[in-house]
Amino acid sequence: MNDTEHYGRYSVEGISNDVGFRSRTSFTTSFKRVTGLTPTEYMRIQNAQKQQKVGQ
Repeated sequence: MNDTEHYGRYSVEGISNDVGFRSRTSFTTSFKRVTGLTPTEYMRIQNAQKQQKVGQ
């Protein structure tokens, strides 16, 4: 998800399909198990951090 050149315009479902999951639910469950965050929460944090860097 940090690869914005490749995944920047993808939805969470698009990313999950691209990396081999058959359903968004399976992807979300696995993602949360590994990161402790849902993909949407992760993307919000990443976007906020990018905005902070731009504003500096």
